[in-house]
Amino acid sequence: MRSTLQERVAFGSKEGPSAPTKQPGTTNRTLLHQQQLHPPSALQLKMSTPLFDPTLISSEVASSLPDGYSIRPACKSDYSQFLDVLRVLTTVGDISEADWAERYDWMAARKDEYFIICITDDKEKVVGVGSLIIEKKFLRNLGIVGHIEDIAVSKDQQGKKLGLKIIHALDHIAEKVGCYKAILDCSEKNQGFYEKCGYKHAGVQMAHYYEKK
Repeated sequence: MRSTLQERVAFGSKEGPSAPTKQPGTTNRTLLHQQQLHPPSALQLKMSTPLFDPTLISSEVASSLPDGYSIRPACKSDYSQFLDVLRVLTTVGDISEADWAERYDWMAARKDEYFIICITDDKEKVVGVGSLIIEKKFLRNLGIVGHIEDIAVSKDQQGKKLGLKIIHALDHIAEKVGCYKAILDCSEKNQGFYEKCGYKHAGVQMAHYYEKK
């Protein structure tokens, strides 16, 4: 379930795992030999390791994507493409690759708390992202709540219901990991969209922003 220079596996792809590109006149034995001669480095493997277990992603959601599109966990190698999609949503800032890697590793070390997914197009470019963050509580008999955050779709990909697919995928993960509910914040203009996703109005959002000193 890892994307390397020799083999790219589309997590949650309708077509399933994809084989290395086979050039005209190239035999399967030749392809295998090429892979053996140029095995992926430890760094390449680390960069392509998914943030969480890909089997948590709904096969139903994956099969409903446009042809050639895939849905998968985020990987460290998604750096620039992931942040570019997030910029559609709000200010991201000037984040270096080193800072990205440090925060990614911090999230990955928490194994069962951060579930960040990406939708990629038929060219394997990240075009949609979303996050599920897990909160473990004392109430409701040590209940677990999922917080859905940072749903963003590239401007040129909007209108394909990718945002809806992301929400459904995160909902599926939340249920699989034992959440008794998932909650999110949204603007009034987006309320209708989230109601179509199965969410309902529940209370009022309050925020207190802190200025950096």
